[in-house]
Amino acid sequence: MNGPLMDAIAHEALKKCDSFQVQNVANTSWSFAKLSVVNFPLLDALSSAAIPRMNECHAQSISNLAWAWATMELWDLPLIYAISSSALVRISDFTCQDIANTAWAFAKLL
Repeated sequence: MNGPLMDAIAHEALKKCDSFQVQNVANTSWSFAKLSVVNFPLLDALSSAAIPRMNECHAQSISNLAWAWATMELWDLPLIYAISSSALVRISDFTCQDIANTAWAFAKLL
């Protein structure tokens, strides 16, 4: 892992995350979780950017967000509620992988 690169990505993402679409938020969250990089200012900003846009979320983005926060073992109650609400509305669109990832994430978080 390249610490300076991830720091630079976090710095730049913080400046731009208000313009992120939910897919951007989900992908960035997933990437940081996959690399075990916990940057609290960035994650707070990503969460704040995602919550009002959850109605735009596709099934994979919902499951990726849930997976990312669970992987980092972060309890962000407003985001968890937003993920849960969006998942309930779109559950019929979930693939088997989306279902498994979301179920695993909520089991790990709760």
